[in-house]
This record gives sequence, structure tokens and C-alpha cells, in this order.
Amino acid sequence: MSFGFRMSRKILPGVRINIGKKSASVTLGGRGGPHATLSTSGRRTLSQNLPGPFFWRSTSTAAGRRRKEAKRAELQARLDARREAIRRRREGS
Repeated sequence: MSFGFRMSRKILPGVRINIGKKSASVTLGGRGGPHATLSTSGRRTLSQNLPGPFFWRSTSTAAGRRRKEAKRAELQARLDARREAIRRRREGS
């Protein structure tokens, strides 16, 4: 069984700060109208409550550019290390 952590605090009317286990975010907008969430992980979400008791609409972007660039740099470093190891083996043979 896993445990999570999430805390949300209202800091101004229409502004909330949300702190989770892996990231933090700021939500702008009220309960009834549209609201936008900006996360430290790079995710941006727009949400809108719709008429009726259980309806809402949310659109979210994929992880932000920073995460993609970091992953790309990590993969490139691993590829370079692998190429270097192959080159050394060929020179030693």
C-alpha cells in the first residue's frame, strides 16, 4: 500500500498553492469558473466546471519542455558513453 502527500492552501481569492509529493503548483481561478494550474513539473492544465452535479472538463499539456530536454540530455549522455565503450573495445582488440 502506498502513501501520498498533498496539501492545498488558499493564499488569495482565486489563487491556491498546491504542494504534492513530487511537485508544487499554483491554481488561478475560482470554483465555478474556468481555472488554470501551472506546475513545477511543467504541466499546464485548464479546467472548467460544467452545468450539472458531476460534470467538468479538463485539458492538460504533456510534461513541460524542461523535463523533455533533461530526458533528451540524459539519453544522449548514455549513448555517448556506450559509443565510447565500443570504441575502446575496438582499439584494445
